[in-house]
Amino acid sequence: MERRAHVRYDPDENAVSEIIYHKDKKEIQKIGLIFDESFSGCSVVLTGNVPFKVNERVLIKSGKLDSRYADVCWIRKIESGIFKIGIAYGQS
Repeated sequence: MERRAHVRYDPDENAVSEIIYHKDKKEIQKIGLIFDESFSGCSVVLTGNVPFKVNERVLIKSGKLDSRYADVCWIRKIESGIFKIGIAYGQS
């Protein structure tokens, strides 16, 4: 049974997301490889640490799309230092 509300698409080859968030009054940027996309969000593979949490609001620029606010839906550890995160695009 399919749980997704929107069809997932493969991103352009080597498409990246720039994720901007705030921590301790500093703006921090994290770059990740887009794994898949839909009209409502995307999943991104990140290396290193994941300094944000589920339900945290971030600003994201995915591939050729304009920047928009989004929420971190889930975080999955693939292996040490590699994570896959789910992003839901916000309405604002």
